Amino acid sequence: MNEIPWSGLEALALVVQSGSFRAAAKELGVSPSALSHRVRALEETLQLRVLNRTTRSHALTPAGQALLEHFAPARQEVLATLDGLHEHALRVRGTLRLNAPPLASRQVLPPVIADLTTRHPAIRVEIVSEGALVDIVQGGFDAGVRFPSQLPADMLARAIGPPQRFVVVGTHAYLEHHGVPQHPSDLHDHRCIALPRGKSQRFDWEFFEDPRWFQIRVNPVATVQESLEGLALARRGVGLAFCAASDAAPDLAAGRLRTVLDPWRPEEPGFRLYYPSRRLQRAPLRALLAVLTE
Repeated sequence: MNEIPWSGLEALALVVQSGSFRAAAKELGVSPSALSHRVRALEETLQLRVLNRTTRSHALTPAGQALLEHFAPARQEVLATLDGLHEHALRVRGTLRLNAPPLASRQVLPPVIADLTTRHPAIRVEIVSEGALVDIVQGGFDAGVRFPSQLPADMLARAIGPPQRFVVVGTHAYLEHHGVPQHPSDLHDHRCIALPRGKSQRFDWEFFEDPRWFQIRVNPVATVQESLEGLALARRGVGLAFCAASDAAPDLAAGRLRTVLDPWRPEEPGFRLYYPSRRLQRAPLRALLAVLTE
């Protein structure tokens, strides 16, 4: 015999497994008569009777029983291999490159990336954390994370974190010595610890007075590249720092710092993941967007 009759063996196994030609034919999507023909062709090829059939029942012959005892494990192994190959073909792989500010890298991205890499173990993630805005396309990033007011107009965006609130904080000793600012404009007379806004090296803090946001340019006594560094200096009484309320929470709870100008710093929309046109999405980015959707 030059050729293994796989279709006949599969037909025989399904007939025995399902208990009838009709049920097996339905599983294969063929007619009962076509399935019966496959079994008969198997017997002709092997020159052995493998199934005793009557109008009401069927039973394996000893030859059929021996044949299936050897074929069934091989069939399961082949099916498992095919399932593995299918899963491998569908597996999302590649490197996902993200650009995000330090706050988002610390607080917003970790749970999302954990979910993504659990679902898709073949994905590798590279996060470049920096405060300055960059051109994510020119920089070779799949996506970036920024606040809504910072998003480029030609990008698509999706929410990736809860609302955020920023606060101005200082030590009790600093405020006793320099006074408590009553309005954002009072910051002109205060020692401030600031982060540069982009490449212009401008030091603007943003506040809200109904119905608009406005900026106060401060003249910093110290500049830092990350808000946690500003908090460390504020703890030492160097001046007032502008930071995320979540970052300052431990110091506020312990009484090391207190907030000022709270009426002008309401909660605002949270971070957005932004990315180019859908036509240019790579598989790792599509997988990330699916995680955010769910």
